[in-house]
Amino acid sequence: MNIFSTLNKLSGVHHAKIQPTTDELIDRAFAPKNGKVDILFINPPSSISERYGKEDMGEVGGDLIPLGMASLAAYIRTKGYGVGVLDCPTLRIDNKKVYEIILEKNPDIIGFSSTTYSLSRATELAKKIREKLPNKLTVIGGSHANVAGIETANDYDVFDIIAYGT
Repeated sequence: MNIFSTLNKLSGVHHAKIQPTTDELIDRAFAPKNGKVDILFINPPSSISERYGKEDMGEVGGDLIPLGMASLAAYIRTKGYGVGVLDCPTLRIDNKKVYEIILEKNPDIIGFSSTTYSLSRATELAKKIREKLPNKLTVIGGSHANVAGIETANDYDVFDIIAYGT
């Protein structure tokens, strides 16, 4: 026992580790500017089995926001725009919840960072956005668009912009 735990024990102070709720984490993921979210970046929902091709991977963890998406969000925020970021695998939220958040936050642009394994989830959500919110601009980027940009543009009409490198 160290000196701090001894002092806490003697003083009767108990420190409970309080985890934020999913809704609190979602709220923290938005930085509106003048009450407005100009762009929402989404890392689509995916399961461990979709990502790694196995049903049971144990407690591997390792959910990290895509670096490109995080970098773009940070840069755009420094330019004075309202930004939101939803890392769905880490937040453990599905497309239904993402759509509810889109309705609540009302971003002008919705950008997806998608790998090939999460393309079906991104496309599913983009179709719903196209049907129900046709004035929203949808963008897809990420590793799938980067390696298959032309094919993505040809195969999926639910994205207004395909962001890919050459």
